[in-house]
Amino acid sequence: MKFDTVIQHNLAVQVQSRALERQAAKQGHPISNTLLLAKLSPPNQRRRTRTLYIQGITLKKWHDPKRSAERWFEDFKTLESKLQVEGVDSEPVKVAIIDTGAVFTKRRAHVEYDDRIKGFWPDDDRDQLGRPHHIGRDDDGHGTHVASALLNVNPFCHVYIARAFHSRSEQLGSQMAEEVQQRVAQAIRHAVDEWNVNILSLSFGFERQIDDIRQALVHAEQNHILVIAACGNFGGRQQWTWPARHQSVLGMYAADGNENLYPRNPTPANDDQRFAALGVAVKGLTPADGTVLRSGTSIATPITAGIAGTLIHFMRQHKEKYLEATCAYSDKGWVIQADSRTPSNAMRIEFDRLVRGLNTHAGMSAVFLRMKTDRAGYRVLVPTALFDNHRSGILLVNFLLNLIGNL
Repeated sequence: MKFDTVIQHNLAVQVQSRALERQAAKQGHPISNTLLLAKLSPPNQRRRTRTLYIQGITLKKWHDPKRSAERWFEDFKTLESKLQVEGVDSEPVKVAIIDTGAVFTKRRAHVEYDDRIKGFWPDDDRDQLGRPHHIGRDDDGHGTHVASALLNVNPFCHVYIARAFHSRSEQLGSQMAEEVQQRVAQAIRHAVDEWNVNILSLSFGFERQIDDIRQALVHAEQNHILVIAACGNFGGRQQWTWPARHQSVLGMYAADGNENLYPRNPTPANDDQRFAALGVAVKGLTPADGTVLRSGTSIATPITAGIAGTLIHFMRQHKEKYLEATCAYSDKGWVIQADSRTPSNAMRIEFDRLVRGLNTHAGMSAVFLRMKTDRAGYRVLVPTALFDNHRSGILLVNFLLNLIGNL
């Protein structure tokens, strides 16, 4: 059960929730005022619950970040099924993950992920144990988790894996070996020039700006590639890490499935243009083909890449259907008409130009602002909020095109 407000005062809490009122009424205890006073029982650590005793009614408030993350995935998959246009093929969205690599069993890669893992860098990267039934390499485990989280949140994208770090320890501290810096910059350029990706997911950060990597990021921006990076997990002890604070990069904080903030997020600035996304108790794979829960801004980053990829995929899939229902594009924006007609090449070119705007910091940020809720200075993404406000795919496409066109 989700409460709207919970304020603790010693051994009592005040709970304001229409859900409580409804449940009380079902049990024969109608409550006219939804502001209730209750005693809070000691927590049951094993089940991670607290029991509320309200007017003789026993209710349970669940504090389970794992379950909230699972519900987030369930809701997002329901949303994706509504957005999918059956029988319409479109160019797949390509996402590159630059991390510690990734390793998957060939069976999982083929069956569960439908052969959507399309490339590894370096090209000769192999499983560290030389196992014939595995693909990829990850000596740390972080990259495998990040890649599986992305694959789980977005069933349409093609994923490319770059192993720029041998372990996460290589990115810690203000000083990095020149070799590691060059690997990161080379991985970014490879993703841009060879893989032609649409989105870069960077689940790492440094204390200072690194010029070789900065130049590679400028190269990505010039090629209309959306770059998403983790803000760091140092709480109030340190500012956001770089490249999350780079001007063309979308920096990410973390939250749980109920939009509650991750306690180790850096403190946001007053004019902060960054967002928070699911990044607490997210289940992902290990190199041994097991599963593990991880939390942090580095987990929110691939989740956000999956959300952004879903938006781009949605626009590409609806292109022809939308253009057939559109009269023309003018200075006043796109206009939907009652009868369909054959779209012109000029309309197709203009549509593609605007959709490419989603591959920029400004374009995706503008859309994210329409799917966020404000929590204590952070802007938490709630993807269903954007889609619930539009009754059809055509209307949503129209809204997004005009939103991007007015930037």
